Amino acid sequence: MAPLVVLHLFSGHRRAGDFQMFLEHCTAAWIRSVFVISVNVAFDPVAGNLRNHEKDSQLVALADQGKIHAVVAGPPCETWSVARGCPGGPAVLRDTLAIWGKVWCKQKEWQQLAAANELLQSTLLLVLDMVRNCGFAIVEHPAWWKREVSIASIWHMTCIRAIVAAPCCSLVDLSV
Repeated sequence: MAPLVVLHLFSGHRRAGDFQMFLEHCTAAWIRSVFVISVNVAFDPVAGNLRNHEKDSQLVALADQGKIHAVVAGPPCETWSVARGCPGGPAVLRDTLAIWGKVWCKQKEWQQLAAANELLQSTLLLVLDMVRNCGFAIVEHPAWWKREVSIASIWHMTCIRAIVAAPCCSLVDLSV
């Protein structure tokens, strides 16, 4: 039996206790093996680059062929970080009124926003494909929006709310 294939987007370097280690440990006793593919530009500037629309198309095609069964991701945190706006921290680039980015940003900040927005859109494309193909997807993002309504969060986005509203989707709070 072919393994279940899970894409771990923006995975970062492997570390003890990370998602991949957890999944490999939990699934060790399953009859069907699980193969986690870490997708990150740090590992491969071509294959890991989700800003490359050809790469998006390839991954969607693989999912459509039943070769990718799940996607796990968190949006790139550089422009979403709650550290933005803290005393001495970088400038806030988003808020609930400018969820895709504030218009007054400097050129470098616009480049950061453009990259992060593109990566989030690539993530959502794969998530929607999982929904369409009865796959599985997890998108994690801190729940700051519950405590501070002005802080930007993907959970404020209309497109995310539409996905969560689908009958087969749920918003799960894993607060500890």
